[in-house]
Amino acid sequence: MTYDQIRPLIKTGDLLAWSHSGWGSWHAIQVSLVRMFTQSEFSHVGLAFVVYDRIFVLEAVSSGVRIYPLSRALPFYLVSNPKELSNAALEWAFQNIGNEYESKWRMVLATFIDMDLKDNYRFQCSEYVNGILTMNDQEITPVDTPSAIVEAAMQHWGSLQYITQ
Repeated sequence: MTYDQIRPLIKTGDLLAWSHSGWGSWHAIQVSLVRMFTQSEFSHVGLAFVVYDRIFVLEAVSSGVRIYPLSRALPFYLVSNPKELSNAALEWAFQNIGNEYESKWRMVLATFIDMDLKDNYRFQCSEYVNGILTMNDQEITPVDTPSAIVEAAMQHWGSLQYITQ
């Protein structure tokens, strides 16, 4: 399905996911290694935020927690959330805009040793998404990896759709 076709149906709180592959750049190498170590099919997740007929992604990336235009992040995967985000969930999401990103390598290290990364005000993408969903009374998985979140969303909410340009 194309972005133009699905755009009118996207609502605040829908899960967005990306799956990068390849070894063509330093970033691609890092993403591929993280996916390999975390055994994750997906490399990134975020949640849709719709305002004034614009669609944004609430996400945590290497520059920090941010709001980014979805139209600049094509292609992506979509799982429709049956429940829009509550004011409490949006308030929590916005309170954390600008916070730092959790290092990919610390996240990989945490999969091998007992390392608590939850209360340090740094986020990786799936931790941020899980935080928003928890504030929305939608604790779909305790596992903070993109694939765990996508799989849980599919189990609870429905099918995964691939959205192209």
